[in-house]
Amino acid sequence: MKAITVTGSFGSGKTTVAKMFGVFGLPLVSADEIVAALYKKKQVKKLLAKNFGKQIFSKKGKLKRKALAQIVFVDKALLQKLNLLIHPLVLGEVEKKLHALYLRKKKFAVVEVPLLFESKSRFPFDFVVAVKCKRKKRLARLFKKGISKNDALARIRAQLSVSKKTAKADFVVDNSGTLAATRKQVKKIFGQIVGG
Repeated sequence: MKAITVTGSFGSGKTTVAKMFGVFGLPLVSADEIVAALYKKKQVKKLLAKNFGKQIFSKKGKLKRKALAQIVFVDKALLQKLNLLIHPLVLGEVEKKLHALYLRKKKFAVVEVPLLFESKSRFPFDFVVAVKCKRKKRLARLFKKGISKNDALARIRAQLSVSKKTAKADFVVDNSGTLAATRKQVKKIFGQIVGG
């Protein structure tokens, strides 16, 4: 089974592009969804509280992801610490899900990994699709989601630059235009992968 791994910078529309591959019947494995599930687990909460303080949890014990982000995205050492704690757990779950899809005789799967190139964990990929988008449009999307300009810029700065991500990828999708234009690029890339 081949893994088509979709990555890109914060606010570029990675999830939108990853889901577009579903039109061709490809199952999606999302690192973000796995992280969200991990953050609800008792042992992971303990790990986070020990390393980043209890202030990142609500009174009911729910992780305040925004509070955690505000801590780690302004300090590279803390961000690296978080990634070293979480990424191996995410990788383990990704591998489990891909193995289950392999047993179901799926030929391809789409794996969405925002920090593919930044991670010290070796996420599986056969083909890498990097999503890029004009900075102005990325910021506008993030503002709509309620993310402040300072938080958005801090997260963007903490990631590898768009040019470096696209240079490392096998394929690039420009998500700056219409959804129809993006779909056209995804269709072309899938055709090249299957044909190749």
